[in-house]
Amino acid sequence: MPNTRANKEKRVDIFIKQARVMRLMNRFKEHIRTLEKNLPIVEELGDKDRLAEYYFKMGFYYSVRGDLEYAIRYCTKSIELAELTKNERIIGLASVRQGYNYLYKGEFKKVIPIVQKGVKILERLGEHYWLGRAFEAIGAYYWFTGNWDKSINYIQKLLKKSEEISDNNLMALACWFAALPHLEKGEWDIAIKYCERCLEMSPPPIFATFATGFLGAAYYKDGQLKKGIECMEKAIQQGKQFGLKLQEVVTSIYLGEAYLSIGERDKALETIKRALEISKESGFRHWEGMAYRVLGEIYGGNDFNKAKNYIEDSIRILKEIGAKNELAKSYISLGRLYKEKGEKDKAKKYTTQALHIFEKLGTLHEPEKARKVLRDLG
Repeated sequence: MPNTRANKEKRVDIFIKQARVMRLMNRFKEHIRTLEKNLPIVEELGDKDRLAEYYFKMGFYYSVRGDLEYAIRYCTKSIELAELTKNERIIGLASVRQGYNYLYKGEFKKVIPIVQKGVKILERLGEHYWLGRAFEAIGAYYWFTGNWDKSINYIQKLLKKSEEISDNNLMALACWFAALPHLEKGEWDIAIKYCERCLEMSPPPIFATFATGFLGAAYYKDGQLKKGIECMEKAIQQGKQFGLKLQEVVTSIYLGEAYLSIGERDKALETIKRALEISKESGFRHWEGMAYRVLGEIYGGNDFNKAKNYIEDSIRILKEIGAKNELAKSYISLGRLYKEKGEKDKAKKYTTQALHIFEKLGTLHEPEKARKVLRDLG
């Protein structure tokens, strides 16, 4: 094919159109290399609309993989270019994805304003698929911050939107995503049903990987430890094959907790250290805070000072970003640590703080754990 401008434009448009198919097939590494390789051609063409969409595709791919530095950079470039040409569609799409980037980075205050900006545009344009993804992003924000009812409400909007447009891929995503607030609220039977429903739909590999991981977490929380650990181990291996750092970290934290619950301390330590390493490299502040808490619990029976320092690091991060439910988990971990050391006043202080947060959020099961610690303290 002659290296004419028209042919270059055709090649670029093919790469843009391939993006969703390659993502659903979990061919992230391959396609991001293709996008990077051909970026100079797109920039040389000087077509701002085409370049804005190309930047968006790159930002989206990096976001899903968990490479936040590149994800934020390319989504920002996409929005800036699209605003110059008044390309509302790309502004809407890139704004929604940028909201996710801020969420993963722990910059929660930036999430709702930029996603709502996208929602207004997408509603006006009738972009129903991406409107559903915007509801997903808002639902995720409320999940991260512990507002279970609002999270469930927005994810129900996502489910409804997927049904309205009869998009099976969006429906599969909505099903595993709907499990998340129920998982952390403590409604594990509902979380299990949503993940199983997703897997019954024969979803794309990326959604099957996430669903399997969260199904394992729900089984573990529900006391079905063997099934839970098997699912999570499988999901982590799949995530590594596909280069999904985000998925590996999230599932690894649940898996580390599960290993610890059955006395597999060495496995728990190896798993959580890996999750912490990726979280720090990628800027996943929320999961960094969670990983520090589990590390503290692992060291709790052996090294008080090391355990205390890890849990205090967790509290500092989670308080800073506003992850209330996870903050309460760290408070109760610190309370238990002081209880084992015989420092009753400090144990009561942190456990009471945890109880108040759990009760305010409406989290199930966790308040009773806090009350038991307080009863034991007398």
